[in-house]
Amino acid sequence: MFKRILLATDGSTHSLRAAEAARDLANLVPEAGITVIHVLPLTPELTMELQKELDSAEFTFEEALNEKARPIFKRTLEVLGNGNFSVQTRLETGHAADQIAQAANSGHFDLVVIGSRGLGNWQEILLGSVSEKVCHSIHIPVLIVK
Repeated sequence: MFKRILLATDGSTHSLRAAEAARDLANLVPEAGITVIHVLPLTPELTMELQKELDSAEFTFEEALNEKARPIFKRTLEVLGNGNFSVQTRLETGHAADQIAQAANSGHFDLVVIGSRGLGNWQEILLGSVSEKVCHSIHIPVLIVK
């Protein structure tokens, strides 16, 4: 049974559909729990944006990161609603596929639920999608939701 679900989200339509699937699965399993993971890539653009926020307010770097992730977690938690399961959030920084795979392989989860976004064909060939990379990098079942 899938009691410990890792739900990857980026706030996209596909990740919100994945949240619906995770919610529906968790409601079927007594004592289930969902950990919602969001990964912020530390790109130069994001770093500059965070630096401006840090300069203009009395935020710590961690608080500024949490502020960036807050709307994404909010939308995802709204989809999850109040089910018969526990929910935790987890914010990571770095490459999304790597961080999700690392969390999934930690031994704390039974299933990963992730949305599949349709990148252009040439981008998918060159870069590979996050869901595909996660699928090939972990040792537990993955549910990819379109």
